[in-house]
Formats: sequence, C-alpha cells, structure tokens
Amino acid sequence: AEEDQGDHEGGELDEPGRRMNVSEVNGIGMNVLEEATPRMNSSITSQAVSTQPRRATIPDPGIVMDDDEGSPAEDDTSPLNRQPLDLVQILVRLRGLVSVLGAEVAYAGLSRTPRIMLSVDTERAQASHAALQDVLRINGALAARMLEIRGKLVSTDPSSLQPQLSALTIALGWPRSRVRLLCLEEPLLLLRTPSSVGRLWRRLQRAARLHRAWADALAQAPVDYLAMLTRLPRPDEALVRMDFLSQGRGRSRIPPLERVLRTPLGSFLREFPEYSTWRH
Repeated sequence: AEEDQGDHEGGELDEPGRRMNVSEVNGIGMNVLEEATPRMNSSITSQAVSTQPRRATIPDPGIVMDDDEGSPAEDDTSPLNRQPLDLVQILVRLRGLVSVLGAEVAYAGLSRTPRIMLSVDTERAQASHAALQDVLRINGALAARMLEIRGKLVSTDPSSLQPQLSALTIALGWPRSRVRLLCLEEPLLLLRTPSSVGRLWRRLQRAARLHRAWADALAQAPVDYLAMLTRLPRPDEALVRMDFLSQGRGRSRIPPLERVLRTPLGSFLREFPEYSTWRH
C-alpha cells in the first residue's frame, strides 16, 4: 500500500477512493505487530528508537560478514531518521518492506538497522531491490538478502548504483564481472568512493609483494582479499602489519594472508607483542 501523505486522522488509503477506518487500521496494525514481534529484537515505537544493528552469521555464499571483534557496524542514520514517524506511517512502511523483501528478511533487516529500514517508502524499497538485481545480475531473493544485511543500500538513490559499478571498474582496472563479484562480497562498496577503493587495492598489491606466499594468495583470489580488507574498520593498520611481518619481525614463520587480515588487533598484539613498539 502507498503511504498517505495527507492527514492521517481520516484513516489510511487502502483502495482508490476509499479510506480505511480507524478500526481497520488498528486491525492491520495488530496483525503486523503480532507477526513482527517474535522476529525483532528492537522495539517499534513512534520514534523507532532502537538503533543498534545485530551482527549475525550469514549463510548465503557470496555475502560474508567479518567475525572479527572490530567489524564495522552499519551506520543506522539517514536524514529522514530525524523526523519522527507516527504509528500509521510505521505500519505502512513495515507492510511495504514485507511486500518487497518478504516477512522474514524484512524483519531481520529491521532488527539490524530499524531507522534506515523505516526511512524509506515502498516505492523506494522496490526501486532499490530492482536496481540491485539489474546492476549485480542477481535474483530477487539474493537482492533482498543484501538489503537486509546492508540496510544503507535501501536509502541510496537506486539510479546511482550502475554509475558506481562503472566507476569501480575503472578505478580497479578489473573486468566488470569481477567487480560484480566484489560487490556481492561487500555490497557497501557500491557506496564507497571508487578512487579510495582503487588506492586500497594498489596498496594491498604492494604489501602482498613483500612475501611470496601472500602474492600468490592474492593472485588466486583478489576479490576475496580485497573484500576482506575493505570490511576492516582500520584497513591501513592491516597493511602496516604486513610490512612488520615481512621484515622478519616476531617469528620466523610468516602467517598466511587471510590470517594477517582477519586476526583482531588484540589477538595480533598478544601473538606479536613487539609489534606495538615497532609501529610507534
């Protein structure tokens, strides 16, 4: 159902030319909330108050979230979030998300980034869903899953995604098909500045050349390792670690590239205490 932009006191538009009365709105609201409650960890109030995203292991291949202690949480902010929503608006938007993404995916997305998910109307959600399918050449189920995991994509201008993919292709010097795989691994790269992603790739290449096994690993799976690096909250620090290890610091045996990138900083410092002194 489309959101009524007028005065909600007269009821909600359900069919052309007819407004639902208050009891009908309340009935739909109770049904939706009863279905949503067991699936959501956040409360839905007139302010959509909960803002903390929930991290979870994602079973879908091709969409991977780091389990490192420093994995960045998705920013649950939007200009629309500063505007309070009344109960009818929340119910209409919730119903719209369910119609586009399906109930289970919609509620899972709301539990992670409620303010973002409730900041868009049904038309925008549909456009974002369709744009992801078109740009990344994926099916509707996978596109819905991506919107759940990376809710910020819902509030992004859908028309910007195709130019962004083209810009990433140029910045990385990769075939478009490989860039699509990269964005499947980390969908938020569709929102990053392409030039910064290109610079990070070239720095990773230079760092990997410091150790033959790293260079071989990167050559075999460039998408996996670049996605892994871009998901880190401090990618620069991971590249500094590679410099440290390549100089034979710590132990004679250099860890594999994946371990270097995935190990949380605290664990790395416990294994290589001299790193703290070296980097300063």
